[in-house]
Amino acid sequence: MWEDIVTVSEGDLLVVPPLTTHAFRAAVGSSADVLIVFIPGVERFGYFRLLEQVGHGTATVQDLLDSQEEFDNHFVESPVWTETAKARQ
Repeated sequence: MWEDIVTVSEGDLLVVPPLTTHAFRAAVGSSADVLIVFIPGVERFGYFRLLEQVGHGTATVQDLLDSQEEFDNHFVESPVWTETAKARQ
């Protein structure tokens, strides 16, 4: 599995090719505004609303996991991602 951690800064552009496993997060102690463009367009507004609810504590991670088929968004384990996140806390 190809696992690189790419850090972007304000004004940067990151393109994720189709069918590429990916994740994103703001740096610890920071927030981020993200513009996400799907081409061709797909219905994912509900996923991002649910993600926001998880962040606010009004939905659970299990709710997110239960939505994988609905939003064609599948979670995978990544030791590199997990270890990098721990190291940056």
